[in-house]
Amino acid sequence: MSTDEERKATPIFTAFVKYFPRAIASVTRLSVKANEQHNNGEEVYWAKEKSPNHLDSLMRHLTDLAMGKEYDEDGVLSLQKIAWRGMAALEIYLEKEGKRNFLKETSPTFYDVPKPMSAEELEKYADSLDSKQNQALAQIDNNEY
Repeated sequence: MSTDEERKATPIFTAFVKYFPRAIASVTRLSVKANEQHNNGEEVYWAKEKSPNHLDSLMRHLTDLAMGKEYDEDGVLSLQKIAWRGMAALEIYLEKEGKRNFLKETSPTFYDVPKPMSAEELEKYADSLDSKQNQALAQIDNNEY
């Protein structure tokens, strides 16, 4: 959220927290429990690199639930883990998308191309921009930012 207008048009408390207070508290408890498992003794933070397979884990928990397994082996409700993994996957997607959008916003556009250029020079220039953008996107995708 970058502008006051966008922030005001996104009533997080009214349209999310007030809709799902018990679910949010439940997923928060899971985050605390997971922090104890992955970062024992440390302040609560998300160690993203320790369990990055969110969509696979989400599907495993969904499959378990579909087969009647309401609780995981550690006694945590499968729905809690499904919600957490869904939020984790969405957060990572939005982080990467934000970086991609930033990259698009800061990349040269057609109008930034120096003039005059021959068709061959223009093609080489475009290839160099594509290469730089692809390298930057690969770094984002590999969490190398």
